[in-house]
Amino acid sequence: MEKVQRTYQATKSFAGQFEQVDQRSDGSFQRARGELAYRRPGNMRWRYDPPHEQLLVTDGKTVWLFDPLLDNVTVQPLGNLTQGTPLSFLLGVGNLTDDFICRPLSKAPPEDGLIYLELLPRKPIPGLAYIQLGVHSGAVGIGVLRMVDRQGNLRQVRLSKLKTGVGFPKEYFTFRIEEGMEVISK
Repeated sequence: MEKVQRTYQATKSFAGQFEQVDQRSDGSFQRARGELAYRRPGNMRWRYDPPHEQLLVTDGKTVWLFDPLLDNVTVQPLGNLTQGTPLSFLLGVGNLTDDFICRPLSKAPPEDGLIYLELLPRKPIPGLAYIQLGVHSGAVGIGVLRMVDRQGNLRQVRLSKLKTGVGFPKEYFTFRIEEGMEVISK
């Protein structure tokens, strides 16, 4: 767990693709794909491809979630959303060893050649029972993030085609609200 933390902390930026599968405890599921970008500290951008098109952007202080179908954007402060959560670690502001306890796997991971860690939150997080991180051999990078809620629903995010050390323009991690767009503040 500490090696994964050190490796991720040493990564200043990356860009790549993701595939997200949400599997409900009743067996139904939904897939989404897109592109993601990250820059330390706290900058992240997730663009979901159609038909589930959305854009999630954070500059480390504010989160914008844009839904082009509804032409609205939800805006909220990042602080309370991340504390002690997997998102905190992904944004580079959390610490796995401070926020989670590593325990034996309770759910068999996919046979994909990755090494899996199962992490239990030290403090209860609404809607999260535990997470599994799939890391490449030698903890050179995260390949899969699996989050399981208290009802047994699973969200799996598989990362691919990652490139590290990517340069981004400053405005890449902000969202510009256009005239006429509905703004929902939380």
